[in-house]
Amino acid sequence: MHKERLTIKPRLQSVSGRIYVARETGPPVPWPQLILLAVLGTAAIVSCSFLLYDTEDDGAALLAPAPLLEIQSLGIARFILFLILAHRIFLILFVRPPIDIKIDYQPGSQLKSMGSQVLAGVGRLATFTIQTWTLQTIYFGLVTLATLGYIQPYRQISYLFELLFATSHLVSCVTSYVLVPTMCKQWLKGDFGGIKVSEIPLLGVDQLTVHNFNIVSLHIDAFLSGQRLVLGHWGLALSYASYYAAFAWARCRFINGQVPYFFLDYSLPTKRAYAFHLGLAAILTVYFLGFSVLLERMASLGVPW
Repeated sequence: MHKERLTIKPRLQSVSGRIYVARETGPPVPWPQLILLAVLGTAAIVSCSFLLYDTEDDGAALLAPAPLLEIQSLGIARFILFLILAHRIFLILFVRPPIDIKIDYQPGSQLKSMGSQVLAGVGRLATFTIQTWTLQTIYFGLVTLATLGYIQPYRQISYLFELLFATSHLVSCVTSYVLVPTMCKQWLKGDFGGIKVSEIPLLGVDQLTVHNFNIVSLHIDAFLSGQRLVLGHWGLALSYASYYAAFAWARCRFINGQVPYFFLDYSLPTKRAYAFHLGLAAILTVYFLGFSVLLERMASLGVPW
């Protein structure tokens, strides 16, 4: 059983008793969607041009603690957050049983008849949530080492903080206001069998943790360290949105024929697909810009942020 959760199998038992038969390939990605992805990718590369010209080594300043804590205390606080994140990602990837997700595809989708999707073991890395949680774990590991003086406080570490601050809020909001209501409707229709409402996949302890503690951990870090989001670095958000769309499409096309979320379905009619994909990129970018302005405004008012 343990081995099955750590390897890719053509057939996986779902928690509600259904069997999901994985397909090797999904439908081809239509040319209009490929063109859109190319345009977004190009825009992301151009908007991240600051990575080439931002030669000022201001990483030490961004990683310096606010007066609230001494440097060693900040390092310890960050190490504790790292342990919490690392422990949870280990449980999710290597200990917890598979989760069963039935995606409610939109009308016109070519992916509707492929059954429910079981995510098991490292297969859970297919989701946006677990990928960003993993990046947060990496961030807190690196920033702990930098704070305690074991590595240089590289500027790239702060880039990762800026990206994750925006993505963590996106993850929580999309899950709370889109995915959870959708799953509750599916539960009311009996799509999850006879399970209790507390057993709905997104309402479990692991899911509630990764969809909410991500925000808590980054707010704690921002409050203690004084880090902010730089307005001109909004290309980080657009780049990550473009990357994840490309990843989800490639996984669907060449691995199992499904996307992790209904709004990443490239088989939809062009107008609807464009609306979803552009919406994802726009929302993540707006989150980044909004929090950049907000944190700067709070700092100008004397809030220790």
